[in-house]
Amino acid sequence: MLTNINFSVYKFQITFQEITFFGFKERFEFFIYFMQYLDKVIKNSLPCNCYDCKDCPSLNKSDEMCDYLLIIGKDNIKKKYTRYSDLSTLFLILPQLTDRELFARGDHFEFTLTLIGTANKAFFIPKYFAGAFEAMGRFTGIGLGRKTFEGELGLGRYELTRIFVSNKEDNFTEIYNQQRGFSRINAKVYNINNLPVYNINNSTLNIGWRTPLSGKELPMNFEIFFKLILSRLNYLN
Repeated sequence: MLTNINFSVYKFQITFQEITFFGFKERFEFFIYFMQYLDKVIKNSLPCNCYDCKDCPSLNKSDEMCDYLLIIGKDNIKKKYTRYSDLSTLFLILPQLTDRELFARGDHFEFTLTLIGTANKAFFIPKYFAGAFEAMGRFTGIGLGRKTFEGELGLGRYELTRIFVSNKEDNFTEIYNQQRGFSRINAKVYNINNLPVYNINNSTLNIGWRTPLSGKELPMNFEIFFKLILSRLNYLN
């Protein structure tokens, strides 16, 4: 049931270490590259150190699923992370809304991370997601190296500087600082019954739940529509 779906919201702040072009195409592809790092971070931490989950005995035991299955989902273990529309993970990562594409060394940028259903566990943030963000920034970055009239651009290497969580008052509070490390995580757990209401210029903005459907074909036929809904709802309860 949709009323049983729960989620929590986090913000990750990064600081660019070189001049970076981070445009619409790079922001769209970020999720794919991040998935590759998250995949490695989770698997490297598991006791089985397994790199092939297809024969894992936990696949058919919903009460004994490992962290990899709780976060990535059973439907994705045989997929390669090359297309966003091929994935139906239990978390969402969205870059901040801005028309700016060119960033200087020292500039900040934020991503919003939403953990949903079985992936909504606070300790997954320091254990997996923070490590994946840090590794990506250290090794490959998030931008695109290219020559422009201004000279050579970097690959978008960055450092993870701060992490915030949405608390019980629907405000973001800091839970990680690059200098101090992690502090206690008091995340608010949202569901369909306690979604926040925001007031903007004396107008009310109600935040509602919508199933994140994405299709390869437009217009979408009923078969594709139904399969996409099932893939999103499979592990949310």
